[in-house]
Amino acid sequence: TIVVAPGATGTVLTARSSTTLASSWTAATLGPGTQYQYQAGLNLAFAGAVSSVTLNTFATASPLQPNTSYYLRVRALSLNLPTPDGPWTTIGAASTLALAPTATAVPFPLVGVASVTVAWTPLALAPANAACEGYLAELSVNSAFSPVLRSSAVAPGAATANFTGLNYGTVYYTRVASLDQEGNPDYFVIGSTRTNSPVLSSGTVAGGVLSLVLPSAFAIAPAITADIDPGTFPPGTIVTMLNGVTQDLTNPPSTVARLTALGASVGVDISAGGLQPLKPVRLTMTYDPLLLPPGSDARRLLIARFDDPTGQWTLVPSAVDTSGHRIIATLDHFSSYSPFFATAGASISDGIVFPQPWEVGAPNGAYGSQALTFANFPDGTKVRVLSLTGEQLWEGVAGVNGVLTWNGRNSHGRNAASGTYYAIIEGGGARKVRRVVVIR
Repeated sequence: TIVVAPGATGTVLTARSSTTLASSWTAATLGPGTQYQYQAGLNLAFAGAVSSVTLNTFATASPLQPNTSYYLRVRALSLNLPTPDGPWTTIGAASTLALAPTATAVPFPLVGVASVTVAWTPLALAPANAACEGYLAELSVNSAFSPVLRSSAVAPGAATANFTGLNYGTVYYTRVASLDQEGNPDYFVIGSTRTNSPVLSSGTVAGGVLSLVLPSAFAIAPAITADIDPGTFPPGTIVTMLNGVTQDLTNPPSTVARLTALGASVGVDISAGGLQPLKPVRLTMTYDPLLLPPGSDARRLLIARFDDPTGQWTLVPSAVDTSGHRIIATLDHFSSYSPFFATAGASISDGIVFPQPWEVGAPNGAYGSQALTFANFPDGTKVRVLSLTGEQLWEGVAGVNGVLTWNGRNSHGRNAASGTYYAIIEGGGARKVRRVVVIR
């Protein structure tokens, strides 16, 4: 009689690698000494299938192609020829793992105060058995990766992943996995690195100008300086500036502009023991033009402040000096500051005017600011501010970053009075009128 079929366990695989698939089954009514044939085939016809014959109720099919789906089945072999072998029991289908990524010469191309960029040598994009469906980079504070602290999924062909919001001066372990057709990982351990400890500059407010300098803070921003005039804080106030920001700069949230960070963690955090400045503070950040991203325009650089209550980056009055390779901003509130590239808007309808109403010179108020900012406008947008009687107080033109600011003074250099004004905005063949309110 024909031998009976083995039983299925309900589990397709017991193990897998890039070249093997392993399964198990039950003997059912079959006795000891029964031989089994386990097969992995590329289709349900199982032509050219890879087979494994065993006396066990488990087996491994090898060698198989990486990142490839196989159909799996098993049957009992007859002990009495020419009696046919038993019927096949279907186990299911599964994919082999993709080949693991490999090391690169520089595994950590960027290490900051609160960020780490990891790198690997990616797999080819084709054929499928030499490629993968993407990568999963993971970061942990221990070599066992338990628990995984951060993970980042990136597309096929990618060779780096960035982790932000990390603790400074901390050792982190990293690994990256290629993902197969089912999303299963094949890990390669990249290694470990330590985030940088912040460079600190502090000083005590006295009778003269207090200048805080962070030399060689970042390769792309080699020097950062804050100049604090007398009367900005009470004498004896200690002001501290730390290099690096802990916020995630990958997709910086902002309701006023489309921003792209100059670099991971690039920026400073300024504090004065909870006090806020009574006068504007000048912040100067230099940049290395040779390290700017390819195709970037230094004229789009500006400085933004992180607003803790809203969790958003907001623009501060700043200007870029492309000949001196520096960005100069005036601050009226101490917080985290970072340099960004701003992208101009597509039409004047995209533009934002803030704050509204504008409380001039009230840095701690909900609508306080040193300047009225026009942002996210097209390059070359012209803005004119008129009184209700039609008198023109000011006009300006947006740069390539789509930003311009009004300091609240009229054409004679005098402060505009509290009241309502009209902003006439013209650009891209369109014209728009916005009402703005000034409060002094």
